[in-house]
Amino acid sequence: MSSVPHPREHWGSRLGMILAAAGSAIGLGSLWKFPYVTGKNGGGAFVLIYILSTVLVCFPLFIAELLIGRAAQRAPVNAFTTLSGKSRSWRGLGWLAVFSTLIVFSYYAVVAGWTLNYLLLSLSQFTAGRSPEQIAGVFDIMSTSGDVCLLWQFFFVLLTLGVVISGVRAGIERWARILMPALFVLLISLCIYSLTLPGAAEGLRFVFYPDTSKLTSSSILEALGLSFFTASLGFGIIMTYGSYMKKEDDIPATSAIVLGLTVVISLLAAVNSSAIFSSMPAFISSGRLARKAFSRRLSRGRKYFSSLLNRIGPNFGKLFKATQYFKFSIFLIFD
Repeated sequence: MSSVPHPREHWGSRLGMILAAAGSAIGLGSLWKFPYVTGKNGGGAFVLIYILSTVLVCFPLFIAELLIGRAAQRAPVNAFTTLSGKSRSWRGLGWLAVFSTLIVFSYYAVVAGWTLNYLLLSLSQFTAGRSPEQIAGVFDIMSTSGDVCLLWQFFFVLLTLGVVISGVRAGIERWARILMPALFVLLISLCIYSLTLPGAAEGLRFVFYPDTSKLTSSSILEALGLSFFTASLGFGIIMTYGSYMKKEDDIPATSAIVLGLTVVISLLAAVNSSAIFSSMPAFISSGRLARKAFSRRLSRGRKYFSSLLNRIGPNFGKLFKATQYFKFSIFLIFD
């Protein structure tokens, strides 16, 4: 009995595809690692190498991944299998992409869980009246509490699973249309605020002035590697997104816009970090202002939630692992 394959779902619009691909590319690499390695490698010269690597190396490879996905209309494993004539070597390369994504997601889920935890803490202005050492101590306690980390990680995996199961249009594209503009607004607002702080001009100079005397061979290699990471290349993600593109979609233009957004977001993150750290005393002082009345209203709920974590946190380990593998199965392997 022959089975008729179902027609493959496609992105609802070009904008949805761009925002979804940008959402995949813009992550820890752009928002967290880029500002850090820019500071470590001397600022402007490193930024210049990063931009050149993105344009000259990542742009052609980004186009290639989208082309492979669109041509095969399949995710990495089946795409390489189909286009190579069922070659085992190429199929193994597709599995390598899946494995790489699994590794990345394993620590992304942990960091995203921390973010959800901090989101709850920020509602009560937990930094109010605390020294920088005490604020850092909150993270130390949280990151070393396995039960708490597992619970927040589990919540994040559930959220991810809910989006992916909903499909390309109703899930990924729908939420990308909401969350990506929200991210842009938050970053631009933070950038505007950071530029009003004393010392912001020094931060801008550090990011955009190319001091080649601080550039080393290891810095060049790190910029090249970071450009791959921030573009989500080599994980099969862009290839999977390409498999949902229509035949008439303009791949070079889409690639240019997505990578352009990635570079812009990375630069915004670097400007924010450099401007804030250049005026750290003023930043710490303003961060101590809090709305005490709002904190009191949330205190009872926080105490209850804390006790809830202690009671149910240890029970989520096995369920989390099963959910994680299930997510990758439905989205990357059997697609």
